[in-house]
Amino acid sequence: MKTFIAAMALCVVALSAQAGELVKYKNWDDSPQGYFMTASERAEWKAVRTDEAAEEFVKNFVARRGGDAFVAEVAKRTEMADKYLTFGKNKGSQSLRGKLVILLGAPANIAVSNTTIKSGGSNGLDSTVSNNVGTGGAGIDGGGGSDPNAIGREGSSRTLKIYTFTFTGKTNPALGQDVYVPVVEVNAGSGKDRLKDGRKQGELQEIFERVAQASIKK
Repeated sequence: MKTFIAAMALCVVALSAQAGELVKYKNWDDSPQGYFMTASERAEWKAVRTDEAAEEFVKNFVARRGGDAFVAEVAKRTEMADKYLTFGKNKGSQSLRGKLVILLGAPANIAVSNTTIKSGGSNGLDSTVSNNVGTGGAGIDGGGGSDPNAIGREGSSRTLKIYTFTFTGKTNPALGQDVYVPVVEVNAGSGKDRLKDGRKQGELQEIFERVAQASIKK
């Protein structure tokens, strides 16, 4: 049975390759390394159709950013995001909050709070607790307090986890500003996150683009 399953898997891989679909590098553009792609590189990536072409693209992409040193730094930041920002089954490195840390580096500070939204009310918000979990830019693990992921639904209310990050231009000049303070809210039910103020999405994308451009070695 195991031999049959293995054979079928190989057939799927072979058929995908013949059809010009990515297998090994599928979704690489949404990986921690892929976060560093510039807008122009993303446009190029859309034209990549085979794993061979993708492997060449990734090879050149990494080389432009310092090779092994870049790979090691991204891996370090990914580990940090997964360790401290994972929420339920949602890996920290695959979230917006993780993307912030991977692209911008360790924040100077992270403040975490729980906000309970009561159903049936207009905009009834009941802020319950705020725990400081990282200071001084030494990393995400820095403070005491309760488990930042220990939240859920109670009765007819739902709880949001609010992450307030503080990044400084001193540690990342590509920010283009002295201080950047994005606020991300996490839905306790789904684990999905987003900017609390959606109007600032454009500003965030501009920062991501600047950081991606700056990652390329001259």
